[in-house]
Amino acid sequence: MIFSFPQFRVSKRFRVSKQVTVILLLLLGLGSVAFSHLPSQAQVGKNILNYPSRYKECEKVSILFGHRDGRGKHVRIEHSISDLRDKGFLNKAGSACTNPDQGMILYKKKNYNGRSMHLNPGAAYPRLSDGLNNEVSSVRLYSVSEDGVWGDPID
Repeated sequence: MIFSFPQFRVSKRFRVSKQVTVILLLLLGLGSVAFSHLPSQAQVGKNILNYPSRYKECEKVSILFGHRDGRGKHVRIEHSISDLRDKGFLNKAGSACTNPDQGMILYKKKNYNGRSMHLNPGAAYPRLSDGLNNEVSSVRLYSVSEDGVWGDPID
């Protein structure tokens, strides 16, 4: 999930409701990010995301980016990678996006071990969380059917 918030805290004294946060994201041009985590929007295989321009390529292939917000060097994920060192991308991923037909699991250690983070199909993740920002060592890529069932890993 990209955002998990009952309230988004801007500062210690100022809290913003979920609705105001979504409106702010829309005004900033991040509408697809604001809605990509909502279950009613997450219909796999129906290209429901209107990717921001830097994530446009994710309509075809899943990508890891070197910096947050889809910036910096990137690596296209076309199959599972047991050690990102082989791609020159060890511990460099700061953001990611997945195509509508694939889901990814990011792992902190090589060979698909350690802490992990599931990335749903057809979503942009402007900042990796769960302690994996700039800590990803391996990636397992999965095909996902139109009804949302994750298949076997793509090796």
